[in-house]
Amino acid sequence: MGPMAGVIITRQPGPKLQVVVPWGLLSRIQLRSGDKFPAKPLGIFRAGRQVSQHTFMAPTETPATFESFQAELARLVARFDSQHPTFTASDYNEQTLRADFLDQFFSALGWDVGNRKNLIHTEREVDIEVRTQMSGRQTRADYVFRLARVERFTCEAKKPAEVLHDRHIFQAKRDAFARGVPLALLSDFEETKIYIVGARPHLDD
Repeated sequence: MGPMAGVIITRQPGPKLQVVVPWGLLSRIQLRSGDKFPAKPLGIFRAGRQVSQHTFMAPTETPATFESFQAELARLVARFDSQHPTFTASDYNEQTLRADFLDQFFSALGWDVGNRKNLIHTEREVDIEVRTQMSGRQTRADYVFRLARVERFTCEAKKPAEVLHDRHIFQAKRDAFARGVPLALLSDFEETKIYIVGARPHLDD
């Protein structure tokens, strides 16, 4: 399977859950910090060597286990690899990517992406296409994740055909900052970046 990358996801209360991801797929994780942001550590590893730290919260009531997540991730990775030209074609859009991969990825981590609890949209664990205002301009956050009805982080999805460049990074960080959350994810499933948002983002950061 080759070199492995892993993410330690801190759950409170409870044990740590280690997520193991093929490094060839999760080829790049970036953590950037602006202002100081106190947090309990999240370890991100490559081939057993810790490279950076931050906190990433998962729901405390999740039924997910390391084994179940590993099996589901392996299935998703195998599917992506088997049809790589199709999933990286220009006509494969981000809405389809979310349905095919990202929704299932987050569900495997224990997040209630499908709102099985039948909560109203402002209280769902995972809210989709959430309107966000910043500097008088309205945007939409692809995902907003909540724990105990409090927003914890956002995720911006992009189709795999696009290179995740500075404008995409700015968009992900802008939506998180506008919603007052300290973490922004940016993912096309093939590549995932995690940012600590400690100050108003700028395109030239």
